[in-house]
Amino acid sequence: MRALKANARLVAERYPALGQVLIGGLVGQTRRTGYGFNRGLLFPGKPLPYGFPGGLGVAVRNGQGRPDFCLSLAAIESRM
Repeated sequence: MRALKANARLVAERYPALGQVLIGGLVGQTRRTGYGFNRGLLFPGKPLPYGFPGGLGVAVRNGQGRPDFCLSLAAIESRM
């Protein structure tokens, strides 16, 4: 959450629809589930001609539980 606070002004400028409370909730959800899922938050209510854009990200952890790398996927929601 320190990163979120440190970048609050930049996030507010670039992503005005995403408030600190929403992002904080998504961070908490990601920590609980172990993965992050975006259901088109940057383009709410505005589907592209082929559907809503979405994304999924997950850290892949090593034997000590530390993240070694991350996998991410972006596609229209109907293909997720």
